[in-house]
Amino acid sequence: MTLTPPSSRPGRSVVLITCFNADAPTSGYATRVLQMVESYTARGFDVNVLRFIPAAHASPSWREALRERGARRVFECIAPPISRYELGRRLAIAWCRPLALAVRLCLRPAVVQAEGHEAAAVTLWRGAHALQVADLHGALPEETEYRRRRHSPSARAPRWFHRHEARALRVCDAYLVVSNGMIGHLREKLGQAAFHDKAYLLDVKSSPRFMRATAQVTRQDYGIRADEVVIVYSGGTQAYQRLSEIAGFVAALGAHVERLKFVIFTADPDAARKELGAAAEKMRVLIASVEPSELRAHLRIADFGIIFRDDHVINRVASPTKIWEYLLSGLHVICNRAAGNAAEAAGALDAALVVEAKPAIDAWPAIAHDVVEIVRKRRAAPRLVEHAACHYLKQEGGWEKRFDTWLAHMRTVQAAREASR
Repeated sequence: MTLTPPSSRPGRSVVLITCFNADAPTSGYATRVLQMVESYTARGFDVNVLRFIPAAHASPSWREALRERGARRVFECIAPPISRYELGRRLAIAWCRPLALAVRLCLRPAVVQAEGHEAAAVTLWRGAHALQVADLHGALPEETEYRRRRHSPSARAPRWFHRHEARALRVCDAYLVVSNGMIGHLREKLGQAAFHDKAYLLDVKSSPRFMRATAQVTRQDYGIRADEVVIVYSGGTQAYQRLSEIAGFVAALGAHVERLKFVIFTADPDAARKELGAAAEKMRVLIASVEPSELRAHLRIADFGIIFRDDHVINRVASPTKIWEYLLSGLHVICNRAAGNAAEAAGALDAALVVEAKPAIDAWPAIAHDVVEIVRKRRAAPRLVEHAACHYLKQEGGWEKRFDTWLAHMRTVQAAREASR
């Protein structure tokens, strides 16, 4: 087994497994999976994707998007509906394991990469022939607890979720995280059982496709005047996105800043209108859906991109894709401290306006003053943030460079593994 792609492809397969995610292929989770597929394929690997879709979910197929990125085979299989409770998750995982095993035995991949905790539960085990990678998209046990507390304030995640997380870290050869905060969280939680020497940071800053937008979009196309201050939200309408709170913030800011316009780009405009209710019409919010490949061109009509999150560990260890999409589109970022690494990333470019999601009454004049000053500077140098973001990625290394470093790391892991046999 070698990780250096030869000229012939037989035996050079990578199997990516995704479990129980019913999102559209434009979601943050899907974006990362698609980037993985595209990057492995571009480096000569045959990529095969096994996707388990929970029953009773109206989940769109990812097949076309995956094949477009270069996936050779795509298996989309129905799995039992999962729940936030332990029994439902266990049953779903037990259902999926035989098929995952069959795919592994048939394809004999060099690398098996589990996209998330549940995929790791389905397919990772000791003594496997393939190099095993767990790509941890977040803190699943804590996320489960967070979701349960929406129904019961005192709810906790079952111990099985925590035990499985520890098992996944123990049996994998390497695991990926999207932030240093995730490494710190696992070390604090598990101690030596976090196997921090297996951790590798591969965060999502932007996909190469995001930077290739060719459309020419102007404010005039949306009926927005040149002198308006435009705040854009780009993303889904899930509860954790806090879209209603974002709209409330923008509405309150409108009482202090003249000619303020709120724009929402989302894959499901109807869901956004339903979420905002009468506020959407009252605020005259512009809600639209755009092709992901052209998103950057549309984001550029704005002055600010906005993101809020709840103050919870699942958000503190996150690295939301939209942060760098905002920055690479030339936008300043309005965020709260809990919004993943938004304050850190945008702050490094002097492009962050950090606020409370619900500011005190006496805080609004200062916030409004900062907004006006930022807009004044933006009008004088419209592409300052975009150039700073591009320069930062050039210096630090964009996704492609960091993915090459990840492959080099895997070769080192493989060599160490073979030497220990």
